[in-house]
Amino acid sequence: MNYRHAFHAGNFADLAKHAAVTLMLDRLLAAGGPLRVVDTHAGAGLYDLTGSMARKSGEAEAGVARLMADSAAPVAFDGLKQAVLALNSHGPVKLYPGSPRLIADRLRPGDSYVGAELHPEDIVHLHEALSPLGPQRQAVARDGYEVAAEAAAGQGRLFVLVDPPFERADDYARAGDLDAAQGPGDSRQLRA
Repeated sequence: MNYRHAFHAGNFADLAKHAAVTLMLDRLLAAGGPLRVVDTHAGAGLYDLTGSMARKSGEAEAGVARLMADSAAPVAFDGLKQAVLALNSHGPVKLYPGSPRLIADRLRPGDSYVGAELHPEDIVHLHEALSPLGPQRQAVARDGYEVAAEAAAGQGRLFVLVDPPFERADDYARAGDLDAAQGPGDSRQLRA
């Protein structure tokens, strides 16, 4: 596995994805009832934009740095901007919440989050990013597609975020297989 999200954290694609995730999650939380979230390719969860990987690409400067400086940004980015501000309340943007922290920070006490990650360094960072948030926020070193399929077989409301790096030849097919596992007429899953 060569892909490391830290090189791309806070870029324009992250902004669009994370704005959409916050909007969908807010709607799901407003609907009431416990919510389970599975993030199939969670990454490290929290990114240091001053670190060597982020500085090497410089993508955050053209992404989140510009967004945070734009007072006229579309309202759809408000949730993301609030999350970034919460992590950087004492100065410029140095930390960026990946989907694990963005989601886990928004969940209520009765909700749960499982982030699956296979990269050996990123799973360590994911544990560190989620552990302060309590036992209902978990990092697992497992195949995310398998975790999602298991969760889909359970009961209750479920939100699955599938965002693979598409390094493996079967990523497109495996992501599509999650739809087949859901079954016709079952609307418990929502994907970003």
